Amino acid sequence: MHLDRAEELGFELSGFRHRRTSNVEDHARCFSGWKLHYNQVTKGLFEGSITELDLQGMQLIRDCSNQAMVKSGEAWEGAVTFSLPLALNVHNFYCDGHEINVQSVLAASGDHLPDLRTPAGIDLLCVAVERSLLEDILERQQRDFKLDLSVAPGCFHLTNPACREDLVALVDSVFGGQDSQGRKLMLMPLFVRVSVIQC
Repeated sequence: MHLDRAEELGFELSGFRHRRTSNVEDHARCFSGWKLHYNQVTKGLFEGSITELDLQGMQLIRDCSNQAMVKSGEAWEGAVTFSLPLALNVHNFYCDGHEINVQSVLAASGDHLPDLRTPAGIDLLCVAVERSLLEDILERQQRDFKLDLSVAPGCFHLTNPACREDLVALVDSVFGGQDSQGRKLMLMPLFVRVSVIQC
């Protein structure tokens, strides 16, 4: 099945889910294990999509919508979340009233997500990781990095733009982007790429 046909229907396959949405309430309910509240703040019909990939201890979500929204809520228990707009031309993206630079990653405790105001046409990557898994990875890498998000979320500037570009390319490939000839990627190569990423 080609991804473009699956998008018309919505689908779920082995931890991979894709849903197209036509109202903001349904859009907020598409995040597996999250309790979110979205309010549309621009006029017009709502169109969006949520694409999720669940891995052991980690959840990757691509959240796309055509309308500006105000978002609040919480992720699943024990999660640390990271959010990054995938398009460089994003303006009017606010976290708790402060504008976020697109060269930044927003980190928050899953039980203390900040209020976000996202612009129309947003394409956002959210990564939720079990806190214990994240701490274990940092310890194994001998990183002296303490991520205390218990009081307030953090916004971390990406100092190397190439890292962001690499991440966007990876997300496009995992979530069914296009190949070099502009063809939609098929699901089987997608799962082959995911298994390589997990190693």
